[in-house]
Amino acid sequence: MANDSTQKKIKPKPRVLIVDDEPTILELLHAFLGDKFSVEVAGGPVEALNILKEKKFDLIISDMKMPVMSGFQFIKEVRSNLLLKTPVVVLTGDVQGAIEANIQLKGENAQVFSKPLRKMDQFVLTLQTIVKESEIANPDTPPDQIHSA
Repeated sequence: MANDSTQKKIKPKPRVLIVDDEPTILELLHAFLGDKFSVEVAGGPVEALNILKEKKFDLIISDMKMPVMSGFQFIKEVRSNLLLKTPVVVLTGDVQGAIEANIQLKGENAQVFSKPLRKMDQFVLTLQTIVKESEIANPDTPPDQIHSA
């Protein structure tokens, strides 16, 4: 007879989609987050939207300034066209951009962080908290299936 600890279901890592047009940033974030999250990367918002049509994630991390579509436009597409409430973390290297992002993203289940990210351990803990809070806010729906009504 197996004891209780071996019968517990192992919870899969939260799924994270990282969207950035800079390959170096994608590689660095993948390396830092890979231990705690199941990470997929997209080289831009158009690629990310295509991925999001096929797969669900617990968290999206997006750069603010990208060619073709800004981080704001990307989040608007995620919310209005794909109808996803997935939490979003926005990264920006511009202090003024961070202020504007906080204002424009109010009520969008999004948080803004300034680059460079200096305390990666703290950043990872923050991401884990965001995912956990999303799970608590939507207890009847797995985080990777959270959609707007």
